[in-house]
Amino acid sequence: LFFRSVFLPTSLMPVIKFQPKTDAEVCRAFWSKAQKQDDHQDVFYGMITAGLSEPVPKPGKGDWLREHEEKGQTLRQFENCSFRIEPHGHCDTILLQPVGDYPDDAEAAPPLNALAEYVTAFYGVPTRVLPAVALEKIPGLTTRMHGGFRQLLIGDIYNFMKELLKSRDLARKTLAVVAVTMEDLYPGDDWNFVYGQAYALEAVGVFSFARFHPSFSPPSTPASASAVMLQRSCKVLTHEIGHLAGLRHCIHRRCLLNGVNHELEMQMQPLQLCPLCLKKLSGSFKWHLMTRSQQLLAFYTAHKGFEEAAQKEQSMQAYLATRQQKG
Repeated sequence: LFFRSVFLPTSLMPVIKFQPKTDAEVCRAFWSKAQKQDDHQDVFYGMITAGLSEPVPKPGKGDWLREHEEKGQTLRQFENCSFRIEPHGHCDTILLQPVGDYPDDAEAAPPLNALAEYVTAFYGVPTRVLPAVALEKIPGLTTRMHGGFRQLLIGDIYNFMKELLKSRDLARKTLAVVAVTMEDLYPGDDWNFVYGQAYALEAVGVFSFARFHPSFSPPSTPASASAVMLQRSCKVLTHEIGHLAGLRHCIHRRCLLNGVNHELEMQMQPLQLCPLCLKKLSGSFKWHLMTRSQQLLAFYTAHKGFEEAAQKEQSMQAYLATRQQKG
């Protein structure tokens, strides 16, 4: 089981007639197995009525929902998901495995310590960076040249990561292992490239940040190249780990788990989960919402390029404080 998240659209893609969810459909998506709305659920649905969440806009030409038919995922469907990571006992650590030459330079690659810090703040679990693995250490690694850049076959890296997790010491404490690389990736000969894939059954992810580097796509925003690269990398990393945690692409609200088809969609994609996806994972990961928001705000204010996300967390904290006063 895996999810293909972001890839280059082609003219052969069918046109999907997506209709944004109605308020009633969004409300029903919040129902749990018990088919009732308890106080904790009201906190999440209240985020919508408080203006902390925006509806999904009607997709335009080339947008993800114009070319991909997504069924979405209700809370009940998430609860019935068999294959998803969930912290338990000593098994609570996410590992980041650098693959290939990963520069220790914020202008050349998103800093690994910053990525680990962000994943910890976002998911509320320890995140550790492993020593880098040289490409020649990956058995049978297939490569090709495409568009003037070297690309690695993502399946070969995935197989290597599966073997890595068979280590008794790692398997005992590891919630998921995520390969990160500055090499471009492709999943098969008929694909141009892929940003990453998440394999929920094995709790393995493989992601590339190569196309966030200015050599691939100069930033179209006033922010510095390194700030844009870090922000986009944080989005892809937490989006794909969300798939490992059981989330499917979200179609109910604007959300980190929305599908993305091109650079403008990625730029518009929020760093935050929508209230529905937030509710799904808050139970699995045992989040204290105020503490989590404070940790995210601390990260956003410490790094350039996250100003809008910081404002959203401030609004979230004001809302949660009001709820606590009423409660």
